[in-house]
Amino acid sequence: MRSGLGATRPPLRVLLVEDDPQSRRFAARVLEAAGAHIELASNGEAAIAAAAHQPYDLILMDLHMPGIDGADAALAIRAAERDAGRASAPILALTGHVDRALRDRCRSAGVSDFIVKPLSPQALVGAVERWVGSADITGTRDAAGITLNPDPLVADLVPGYLRDRRRQLAESRDLIGRREFGAIERMAHDFKGTGSAYGIPDVTRLARDLEIACRRNDVAKVVGVIDELDDVLARAQQEVGERRDRP
Repeated sequence: MRSGLGATRPPLRVLLVEDDPQSRRFAARVLEAAGAHIELASNGEAAIAAAAHQPYDLILMDLHMPGIDGADAALAIRAAERDAGRASAPILALTGHVDRALRDRCRSAGVSDFIVKPLSPQALVGAVERWVGSADITGTRDAAGITLNPDPLVADLVPGYLRDRRRQLAESRDLIGRREFGAIERMAHDFKGTGSAYGIPDVTRLARDLEIACRRNDVAKVVGVIDELDDVLARAQQEVGERRDRP
């Protein structure tokens, strides 16, 4: 019998709240492999509605979402739990950084713990394990600092990840011309949270640089980093193709 989140009891019911599709796919794949039952919400409003409809064993909540962010969604979910007389489900916040002000705000809203991006299978499952019990994923490992080294659990998701990220980069070039640095920074935040998770740590590193360049409204730097990111992703696509062609 398989060990994992659902090995000795009904599968753990997890609400995964994440606006970035690539982050959703990664986290869902890892937790489903550990035996959890995953339900998805792409924004704070959907998370509040889902949690009001039924209880969950655990909620994974991205903090930085448009509209109702993760902290406000957690606050609303806690209020709904009290009104319904239900026990509070652990809410684990997914975030690229946690400064003191954000931590205090989240704690006040009812957030139980934090998982700092970029995610790895071990970090994600380990955090869930601390709150709900034993979990195990066999054959996983941290991504190494090379061009392309995805965890076997998510290797088949990499081609789609690369394709979607390159499309986003192409679209971001129009945003540069309109000086919409806020939109580019939000894109960079999503890249930062998934690059290492998909085995491409250079994406995470460059996405951090892109965030900084956007905050400074540094057009030349933004263009340069976007070019570097596209080159990294193109080389990763080439590596994927070469691996497929190997006997």
